[in-house]
Formats: sequence, structure tokens, C-alpha cells
Amino acid sequence: VLTSAFRAFGGEELVKEYLNSLPGGFWTKFVIVMAVIFILGFFLDFIEIAVVVVPIVAPILLSDPSANITAVWLGVMIGLNIQTSFLTPPFGFA
Repeated sequence: VLTSAFRAFGGEELVKEYLNSLPGGFWTKFVIVMAVIFILGFFLDFIEIAVVVVPIVAPILLSDPSANITAVWLGVMIGLNIQTSFLTPPFGFA
């Protein structure tokens, strides 16, 4: 519901414009998105990140013509990132 409301009010377009305005192409977008997901992993559970953040950023990253990635690769990278953020001190159990 939150993602649908975010899209309805034009939030996805704002995120897309911000990420596309960054210099450096696809890899800059990818690093920024991974950093945001990493920080969110300190405070939010996997389900919240998967339901709220991934439907917003995945289409933006996958639609970049300079990116030679698949949805499976992006999903694996997001999953690894979330698991790493869960185990990182001071919030994790590491």
C-alpha cells in the first residue's frame, strides 16, 4: 500500500530523476541504492525493505540501458546487502 501511494504521488519519478542526475552512470546509481538499503537494514526487517524499497528502485536500475544486469543478479545483490547489514555491529548479532 505504501509503495502504491508513493508511486501515485509521483515519488518514484522523483527518485528516478535524482538517480539519473548523478554523474557516473549505472554504477553510481547502484552504489547509492545499495548504501540506502544497507542503512535501512539496520532499522528495518527484510520484509519491509523487500516490500517498500525494492519495487521502487529495481525498475529504475533494470531500465538503465547501460546496465548489463538481470533481475536475478540484482535480487542476489540486494539479498546479500540486506544480510550483511543485519549482521553488522552495532545493530547486528556479529
